[in-house]
This record gives sequence, C-alpha cells and structure tokens, in this order.
Amino acid sequence: MARMKAIFNPIVVMHSRSEIVSLNPGMVRGVIASWRRSMPDLHFAIEDTIIQGNKVVLRLKYTGTYTKLMWAQTMDPASFNPPKKIRSDEILIFDVKNGRISEIWEEYNETYMRFQMGSTWCPQRPDAQSAEPPATPSAPPAKPPAKP
Repeated sequence: MARMKAIFNPIVVMHSRSEIVSLNPGMVRGVIASWRRSMPDLHFAIEDTIIQGNKVVLRLKYTGTYTKLMWAQTMDPASFNPPKKIRSDEILIFDVKNGRISEIWEEYNETYMRFQMGSTWCPQRPDAQSAEPPATPSAPPAKPPAKP
C-alpha cells in the first residue's frame, strides 16, 4: 500500500467485466483491503508475463482461505468446516506511462469464485430487462382433447 503512489497514476482507468471505472488511490486501497479481509492468506502466483511496448500482461492464479464475507449472496465463511480454500485465475493487462500504471484491463472468473463461496445464483446485469427467469412452456397434454 505504501508504494501505490510510485506504481499507479493518481487516476487509473479500469476495464472489468464490460464496465469502465476511474479509480483513485483510495478506491484501489479499498478493493485490496476487501480481498485481504476476506482471504487474509491471499496469494497470487504469476504464471506468465508478456511485455510489449508500454503494455504488460500477467496471467496469474490465486488462492486464499475464505474467512470473511466478501460478496452478498454468498455463504457465511464460518459455515464451511474445514475453511474453504478459494482458487481462481486472472489475466491483467496494464498500460504503463511514465513508469506508472495508467490503465488496467482485468478478466477473472468471479462467477466461479462466488460458487466456491457458496453462491447459488448468478448476478444480473443492471441493464437486463427482468430479474425473473424466462417462462417455460407448459408440457403438451398427455392425450389430445376429446372431439366435440
């Protein structure tokens, strides 16, 4: 956290799951703190690094023991005995300007993480039409109706 000013521009544009957000250092600290609170032993392992021009691409895997609720509609971590180990992977692309990160593209499997944390639903995008599942057509009658 102490090195954030040296690593990130004051405002970083973040592209994540079709959303674009301008992050300030406080927001970045908040996200990191939330993940660390939920999984204090969170560990990232860099599997691949690609550098081309001012772009840096990382493919990583991460693990952490789920100890505190991170997202709504997931199970209380205390309900897992033994504690639940969360595993996922991620790809990050950083645009580096003047030695600091100015833009980030992030892809990680949040749905799978939520599933591991005990979620049984899929989050709905705010622009979706309805929270109700589509109606299923009724089954055809067992025998045709009698003729009049």
